[in-house]
Amino acid sequence: MALKSAQQAGQAWLNAAPSATQAYVAGVQGTTVDPTALAAAQAQKALLNYSAVINSGEWARRLADAGITKWKQNTLAKQGNYSTGYQAGQTAYEQGYTSFWNYMSPYLNQLYAMPKTTLADSIARATFFIQNAAAYQKP
Repeated sequence: MALKSAQQAGQAWLNAAPSATQAYVAGVQGTTVDPTALAAAQAQKALLNYSAVINSGEWARRLADAGITKWKQNTLAKQGNYSTGYQAGQTAYEQGYTSFWNYMSPYLNQLYAMPKTTLADSIARATFFIQNAAAYQKP
């Protein structure tokens, strides 16, 4: 059997995308174990491994190997994915927006009532807003 060229292998890989996507979706739908819980349970291991790769210098070497040119090429090649994900996030964005402003509304009423004549007033108003916004906890 002859070895496929890179182009032939690449085309075969591309042709498999529809069935690979179906298998991916079926795998996600068939998952009964919570992968986020499993990941959270491995926090200490992740921290140790991440620290080890940074401390060894491998992390910096791998970043340097790629550099900005490769990063730009790879990132821009996936711009369609970004757009799709961005659009798919609209509902979550709206829910988060609503939750935040429901939380902040009482503070805004207080903010609007604060004096706004001097620089000190402006600093107080900005500090009031920032501190209350920073205290917000996502539900």
